[in-house]
Amino acid sequence: MEINSRQTYTASPDQVFSMMTDPAYLNALCDRFGVTERTVTVEGNTSTVRMAMPAPSQVQKFVGASMPMTQVITWGEPAADGSRTGTLTMNVEKMPVDARGTATLRSTPSGTTEVTYQMDMNVKIPLVGKKLEKEAAPMVQKVFDAQQSVGEQYLSQQG
Repeated sequence: MEINSRQTYTASPDQVFSMMTDPAYLNALCDRFGVTERTVTVEGNTSTVRMAMPAPSQVQKFVGASMPMTQVITWGEPAADGSRTGTLTMNVEKMPVDARGTATLRSTPSGTTEVTYQMDMNVKIPLVGKKLEKEAAPMVQKVFDAQQSVGEQYLSQQG
């Protein structure tokens, strides 16, 4: 199942990249979603968030009450205009989920910075995999979309 998201920030590509690789911003995202456990690391252009959050009822029989997962985004070096492209992977422990995609950060003609995500998510469980994908997709979309409000708050505090 394909999942797409787009956010626009009133900041430069460098400022948005700095935000997206700042542990404070990544922790604020975790706070927004009630993450119960987390480890946030940033090494160079790669951010890794290992987290556990309450599992939706439809997957509790597979993972239990808590859903441990890891998200990794690795950004490439900036182009002359500050744009970057990165890779995105998500791993849900205890479930055969393959979630991979791209992240793109670029300036727009209006002077804002746009961040887009395109991710393909596949749940490899016979008979119920497609159903679980359809149920999980809105939750993943919600996580991507929440970056807009968390990012705006973060950027406003950076002055």
